[in-house]
Amino acid sequence: MTNIQLILVVETNDNVKSDDAYFAYLFKYMYGEYLKVNGKNNIHLDYKFVYMDGKGNYKSSRVSKDILDYKNEYQIGKSEVLYCFDIDSVSKDNMVFYAKVKDYCISKNYKLVISNKEIEDVLNVPAGSSKKERVKNFAKHYPSPNTFDFSHFKVPTEKVFDKVGQINLGYVVDLIIENSIDNKKK
Repeated sequence: MTNIQLILVVETNDNVKSDDAYFAYLFKYMYGEYLKVNGKNNIHLDYKFVYMDGKGNYKSSRVSKDILDYKNEYQIGKSEVLYCFDIDSVSKDNMVFYAKVKDYCISKNYKLVISNKEIEDVLNVPAGSSKKERVKNFAKHYPSPNTFDFSHFKVPTEKVFDKVGQINLGYVVDLIIENSIDNKKK
């Protein structure tokens, strides 16, 4: 059995936890067979959240400490860190920021997950006056996994910027799983 902990470093804070509900939904329906104790292809996925409390805190000492703590606590397998960002808008300033984040992730051997425009846009979350209200609306109206098109979640990273409503989460997680399967074969 290969155990993989996905450490999802998200923009929100630990009071709102808006990303938790969205990512939990995605993992349940996209990777449910890997979340079971005896996962598919003998791979088991766990996931934890680290809260940046704003995207500008991506390399803060608190965020780095939280990542390290989760890595040290996970003794039964390997940990993969996924930095999860919303694009918000494709502007020159944002693209410069994401280039810095990408370089940071490469230097740390972390993965970069990008939502275009926001994760709420990708999931078609009903509008609300606050993040907490949007999460409540989403919880009341989860998209049916039978009718929901999950292809928007497996977009190659270089294509995410092409169209609003896309994310590379599935693409990144699939690569992690494929690499684990390939390493087991060696």
